[in-house]
Amino acid sequence: MKYKENLEDYLSTYIEDPFAAENKRMLNAYVDRCVKYSSNKEKYLELGIGHGVVLNKLSENFEHTLVIEGAPSLVKEYSDAHPNVSVYETMFEEYEPLEKFNNIGMGFILEHVDDPAQVLTQFRTFLSKQGSIFVGVPSASSLHRMLANRAGLLDDIRMMSETDFKFGHKRFFTFEDWIALFSSLNFNIVRSEGLSLKPFSTSQLESLNLKREVLLALDDIACKYPEMANSLFFELKNE
Repeated sequence: MKYKENLEDYLSTYIEDPFAAENKRMLNAYVDRCVKYSSNKEKYLELGIGHGVVLNKLSENFEHTLVIEGAPSLVKEYSDAHPNVSVYETMFEEYEPLEKFNNIGMGFILEHVDDPAQVLTQFRTFLSKQGSIFVGVPSASSLHRMLANRAGLLDDIRMMSETDFKFGHKRFFTFEDWIALFSSLNFNIVRSEGLSLKPFSTSQLESLNLKREVLLALDDIACKYPEMANSLFFELKNE
């Protein structure tokens, strides 16, 4: 295992990221679904702070939220942000809770870890009997990547860019790849939805200066067609 990397190395990329607005939209869509589909609002475990966007909404909707985070500076920044949120510094793979959780969130972290199957297998043991794991991930089968591939501009839709590596991404899975991973671990995939639809590159979309209503319409379409969405949401159960 090589998960002792320095997570601080990736923070400046996210802070200075030209895709910040896009990332915020995806995180908001992810956490909105976590709140919507959670059956119990008592306790919630989230892996990663998620730029504070996720933290804020969880604090508003759950009695108590525990967040585990591997970047010390983020832990320091958000430790006292909300009275009903506890932030614990640890690598995900080293975490051993003393309790079970009805809700466990993995918002855009499985593309970062060395072994997503190991993390999923580890954290499913922390679920209560009827508990759910909520997963948010990017998708290589996004419409804009399929379009670029068909136009001869991208050799492989799973190909990672220099920006992906700067973000600390270790893989780029398609919708079907994620389904195959969860199925191989015998999860019950309760639901799979798209979070955002991206027909063109970020710079191209910015040049169009689309109205908020259009962006929301794209995300609404993504929900119904996860196979071509730019980011995905899954709810997983043990049974």
